[in-house]
Amino acid sequence: MPQRQCTKTKTQVTRPSKRITLPIETENYNEIVEDRHLYRQWLDEMIVTYPELFPANIGEGYTLHDGRSSGKLEGMRLRRICLKARSIEDKKQVFTIAPSAVMPYFAGLADEIEKALFLRRFDVPFWALTYIFGRDDQYWYRLENQFGRYNLVQTVIKDPEKLPKHLLADEKVTWLNGEEVVVATTVGDDCVLGASVALGIDTPNLEEAYQHFKDEALQLNPEYQPETVNTDGWEATQKAWHHLFPLIVILECFLHAFIKIRQRGKHMKDLATHHFEGR
Repeated sequence: MPQRQCTKTKTQVTRPSKRITLPIETENYNEIVEDRHLYRQWLDEMIVTYPELFPANIGEGYTLHDGRSSGKLEGMRLRRICLKARSIEDKKQVFTIAPSAVMPYFAGLADEIEKALFLRRFDVPFWALTYIFGRDDQYWYRLENQFGRYNLVQTVIKDPEKLPKHLLADEKVTWLNGEEVVVATTVGDDCVLGASVALGIDTPNLEEAYQHFKDEALQLNPEYQPETVNTDGWEATQKAWHHLFPLIVILECFLHAFIKIRQRGKHMKDLATHHFEGR
């Protein structure tokens, strides 16, 4: 049997999304989506209020491109816009405008699936979700795994200037097909910026996992260079970050440093007790 080849590169997998999600109540959205004048008026207000959600060259203007509907959500219609500015490759730039209530691919409404996905935090099986909420097991499985398709950095940060200069990196233990692995997690400014599985805790595996964050950050800002990263002191983690960003300053978590000092200083307990009693 011929071996299956994956033709997608890492850059293609993490390419920016062409969907722009905007906050609006469903009832209000349904009232304006078929009226081009009202829709454009609302969209212009969104561009002024939330400029970070739109492409940088939205200021050069746009046109209402077309509309899209789906049988999955009866009565729900999305519109697309086309920027007047061309891409670097001189191609049209078309974006789908979606209300915040609609999940990607018309998979459902956020309010309708929120409770089911909340139960998945407690490992409620998919067949139980089907029993309670309907649909089928594969529907809930696909819905949960769709969250892994998106570029995390550009999901939470739209403005390149807001990429955090100071990061925190840590690995969380989990299991994959019965084998212990770690999730290499990157956070900054109260945002989760990266979460990739590493099959081992050595430097090559951790570097590959944290590389996903770097790729997505450089797509937003090609000159991005974080100043510091706070780690728990694991040598492989520190080396991985030095390889990814040679100029970065490695900081060690104060709590982990204190725990190490306490563990290695147990043999000096009597000396320390005598010192404090003497004072």
